[in-house]
Amino acid sequence: MKNKNSFFVRIALHRLIFLHFLFVSVMVTGYTQVTIAPTAIHLNNNNPTDRIIVFNNSNIDAQEIELEVRFGYPASDELGNVSIYYPEVISADDPDASEWVYFYPRRFILQPGERQTVRIAVRPPPDLSVGEYWARPVIISTPVKHPAPTAEAGKSDVLRAGLSTQINTVIALNYRHGNVNTGVEIAGFTENVDEDDLSVRVDMIRKGNAAFLGNLILRIRDSNNRVIDEARRDVAVYYDLTRVFTIPRNNLQSGVYTAEVELNTDRRLAGGSILPATPVRKSVRINVP
Repeated sequence: MKNKNSFFVRIALHRLIFLHFLFVSVMVTGYTQVTIAPTAIHLNNNNPTDRIIVFNNSNIDAQEIELEVRFGYPASDELGNVSIYYPEVISADDPDASEWVYFYPRRFILQPGERQTVRIAVRPPPDLSVGEYWARPVIISTPVKHPAPTAEAGKSDVLRAGLSTQINTVIALNYRHGNVNTGVEIAGFTENVDEDDLSVRVDMIRKGNAAFLGNLILRIRDSNNRVIDEARRDVAVYYDLTRVFTIPRNNLQSGVYTAEVELNTDRRLAGGSILPATPVRKSVRINVP
């Protein structure tokens, strides 16, 4: 995965710009939102089609909707922050499904309160190798501009007609061809104690030929083996992934603790099916001065 550091720098800048314009738009036009359900689609040889529902929650603006598809997957930086990584160059080894995903319809307008069912179909090449293939459907929503204001319209109307915010909602699509399996390995499990926090870092690597979708659970046990803190996160390990847990020092007295991490697939996913995998556990002793 090349240029991931620069990728996350660009992501941070884009988020700042996006939040600025989103704030302006919300202040002027009121709250609008397009929601999509489900947010994960899992297809296979026997089930190559599915549906999503796009709903316009706004009671003010119509929304122009357009769907496109890209190749991408969750990736993390050194601090454990996760975003969708879109490779600038897709290699022959990348399980890219974006070239053969289709939407019906692909473009439409939703009036306030309306919903639209969109059919998603995959048409894989006939010589496709066994494995899981990935794509990221992107639902682009843009408020439909109002007619130009009349001379009697107030300043707020002029602003309302002139500002609009395009919002991209990204969902997951995984296509499983043939016999697929998954698993995960804990490649690194380290802790750091400073004046303010206890940080626990977990580095994960996927095994098998399909993404690992499951739970990451951290438990902190005291010297009597009692669980005094627990945190749980959903994880999606496509290649590798890092997550960091931070626990305030004021939650911990001086002493010896055990940090225990568990990865399992005991999780439900709306709109998709999770492949089972053998749970993985690891622990490390921690001395809190």
